[in-house]
Amino acid sequence: MQNEQSDRVIAALETAREGADVDLLARVVHENLWTLYDRHYEILLQAISELPGRTLERYSVLRALHPMTPALAASSAPFDASSLDDVEASETVRDMIVVLQILTSRWNGDLRGSAEYARVLRARIYDLAVPDRAERGSNLWLLHGAVGSALLLAGDTAGAVRELSTAREVARCSGSTNGERSVLGRQALAEVLRGSVADAQRSLAAARALPPLTAAYAPEAQAETIADLLVSLEAGGIEEPERVQQLLHLEPTAFTWSFVALAKARYFLLSGRPFEAIEAARVAASTHRTQDGTLPADILARVYIESFLMLGRERAAQRAALVVKEPGPLAVTALARLALARGDLDAAARYIRDLSSEAWSSPAREADLVCLRTWEVVARDTVGPESARRFASLVTNPHARRAVLSTPRWVVEAIVAAMPDDQRAIVDAAIEGLTFPELGRSTLNLTASERRVFAALATHARVADLASALFLSPNTVKTHLSSLYRKLGVSSRREAIEMHSVLISDPEAEPQVMVG
Repeated sequence: MQNEQSDRVIAALETAREGADVDLLARVVHENLWTLYDRHYEILLQAISELPGRTLERYSVLRALHPMTPALAASSAPFDASSLDDVEASETVRDMIVVLQILTSRWNGDLRGSAEYARVLRARIYDLAVPDRAERGSNLWLLHGAVGSALLLAGDTAGAVRELSTAREVARCSGSTNGERSVLGRQALAEVLRGSVADAQRSLAAARALPPLTAAYAPEAQAETIADLLVSLEAGGIEEPERVQQLLHLEPTAFTWSFVALAKARYFLLSGRPFEAIEAARVAASTHRTQDGTLPADILARVYIESFLMLGRERAAQRAALVVKEPGPLAVTALARLALARGDLDAAARYIRDLSSEAWSSPAREADLVCLRTWEVVARDTVGPESARRFASLVTNPHARRAVLSTPRWVVEAIVAAMPDDQRAIVDAAIEGLTFPELGRSTLNLTASERRVFAALATHARVADLASALFLSPNTVKTHLSSLYRKLGVSSRREAIEMHSVLISDPEAEPQVMVG
């Protein structure tokens, strides 16, 4: 049945070409979009490329599919997705039109608009009965896949996994190995971003058990490559030459560019090369439109903050943080780390509370929270058996190595020292040979309590206020102040506050931070 339909469509195209009837050619393409896209992609692009501009103006759907459209959208001529609203079409073609609106909005850098069209498409899928969708070889898997992809770039990883899983199953039932494999690659990206590393590995294995992708879907293979790299990086793997070479030479595409930037930056940070992580983020931001409140903006914000923090440039990290008006979970994690590094434990606690939101719940967030809470309790001198147990459990999880490696060395040493002997032996074995960053502890060798007093001096004028804010006795605060002044080489609160401003400032001129 499908082969007969394909033959009829190809014959109709030949008839239109032989008669030099461009309007007939346009109508045949318009009415058979899915068949041509799925089974004759190169023929589809060739037919659209043959159409003159005046014909494309009448068939805005075909203009959206023209090979030049995404290239122009990425530079200076965004495609007006709303121009497709009034196109007359069957319900099946209307589905494809909404998919095009999702795509063209994404090409324009309007990921919020893309997510809005995804909601429209999702409502059509679930509320509108279209008989053609139930047929073998239908485009239903593509519809679910388009919704899931838009949700992923909007930052809704849970919704993305749900829709992409449905798309994969529908593609399998429909007999589309192209559909199943292309969806599995994106599903693996969503899963590894959530920290569901074992699920991502299963998705990648299932994808590679399928036949290679054909021309229309070949670019989707890059999603598999990037997901595989991110899986390796979650385990702290940076020493495999072939993987590293793949990472350094990946070219960003319309869908995967922010994941490429994330993979490159994570590799450079794990390798102790923060300058190169910043450069990877800047190149990505300068060549793509980003939009606040979306996944790419969240990725870039975290890269900037963590890279500047690793360089000891806390002021530059703070400026990068201020650019983002709607931080997502990746940026909030970085903001919590920045607050902890500066000794602002109250701000860190607020970020940690925000990160605990149910809406952001995922294995990756849980790993980040364990590391952040460990840092906080060590900084507050409130380490207990439960915090030690949680950190020990995370350290022995092979899929959480990258999160563990973000914890400062002095924090790791303090939490390990607080563990029972049997637990400490297991953790020591797990972290043997690992290198942890030197963050949040100045060369002045201040204790955790002295750092807390140091950070609170500017906002609490009296000893009694400091004692109340830090839950310490006034005498304890006086002891910490005496030791703090001695180590700083100052004799007054005013001089200590001035010294704090010098220590957290970044004297270097900062390049422009390109986020949002």
